[in-house]
Amino acid sequence: MNRSRQQAAISKLTEVDPSTITLAERFGCISVFTGTMNSGKRVITVMATLKPNAPPRWRRAYFARIECTLTGRCPLCEAVVEISSNGIPQANHEDNCPVIDPGLGDWVLTNMEGTS
Repeated sequence: MNRSRQQAAISKLTEVDPSTITLAERFGCISVFTGTMNSGKRVITVMATLKPNAPPRWRRAYFARIECTLTGRCPLCEAVVEISSNGIPQANHEDNCPVIDPGLGDWVLTNMEGTS
């Protein structure tokens, strides 16, 4: 897919209503979330599963990351997903945005934790 087609696909993500985002399925350490576009089409993202004992700060960051992935816009810092020069979709979050805080990784299940 060329860059302009990729960016067009990303711009369609903004048609996803954040209120439609739900957990569709959980497979141990993997969670599948869906959202519905204005056209009725569904989109999905797959994320590591958040630990049940995660503090509120990390729960907000986790769900904001899901929303950013499915809608193309971060609800915490308003970053917009764009296609980078190497062809990878990414959002340039504010430096202090919890969505990109490496500490979030401590609150998701690892493969070993998700299988027990």
